[in-house]
Amino acid sequence: MKRAAPRLERAIQRAVNLAESTLRYGRAEPAAPNITRISLAPIIEEAAAEGLAGCSDIEWRLEDGASVCAMADADHVHRVIANLVRNAARAIKEQPDRTSAGRISARIHRDGTCAVIEIIDNGPGVPKAVVGRLFQPFAGSASRGGAGLGLAIARELARGMKGDLELSRNGSTGAAFTLKVPAAA
Repeated sequence: MKRAAPRLERAIQRAVNLAESTLRYGRAEPAAPNITRISLAPIIEEAAAEGLAGCSDIEWRLEDGASVCAMADADHVHRVIANLVRNAARAIKEQPDRTSAGRISARIHRDGTCAVIEIIDNGPGVPKAVVGRLFQPFAGSASRGGAGLGLAIARELARGMKGDLELSRNGSTGAAFTLKVPAAA
């Protein structure tokens, strides 16, 4: 009984976490986006600080794009970026035998009518087995203990702003996710 108790406790906690995530996802009908003209750089910096909480050993850098503005919901952009940065930080921290410093950066630029935000890391990349279902609810988690909802919700938020979210680069030297939202005039 003493040997089985810790496993049973962990199994119960996993079940509780899954149930809570399921209920949160069911209630997580995001409010209609409040589309306004926003400056992306300050939102990205704040979201990155949230996503990197407790990860002072991971380097963060915002490259370029200080003047790029979008027509988007500031809270939704914040939520998407915080999720991407948190996922990247988790992947870096969980990477076995890591010898170099973890780095996450953001690039902002304008591409025609789109404001483009890239979140780039030097982690292990997204496992190939997960890539095809990365944005599917409850199916896309690559991390231990993840419910597979973060990226599904993030893409839903992006599309609600008439944008999109995609995995734009992936390999053993890291991954990049690209968020596109309408650019401000």
